[in-house]
Amino acid sequence: MTGHRPGPAVLVAAAGSLTEADRAIAAGADMIDGSGLTQQDLAALRARHPGLRLWHGSPAATDADHAGTAAAVVATAAVLAWLGTPAIRTRHVLPVRRAIDMTCSIVGTRLPAITTRGLA
Repeated sequence: MTGHRPGPAVLVAAAGSLTEADRAIAAGADMIDGSGLTQQDLAALRARHPGLRLWHGSPAATDADHAGTAAAVVATAAVLAWLGTPAIRTRHVLPVRRAIDMTCSIVGTRLPAITTRGLA
């Protein structure tokens, strides 16, 4: 197969509170969907996290949370990353971050965090 491979998917965290947003950032979210936050909360987030990227609908994100259970959300995110989806939105940030990273490492759009060489 020839052509350009898309880069790793952007992880957009859906946050309904300032605490959820802080946890999502700590868990590895690339962007925060602050549509459920007040202007005061957004200002506090920007003060706490300089350079924070807020999601305003671009890139278009696929909402993995519609899959249902947490396991289904993680599996959906892995498939979406495999298919080259540009952005994945979820409230399950840490497990989805891990699934995206693993899938992108397998596909070859991200280097593995740890490489182990088998010596037999």
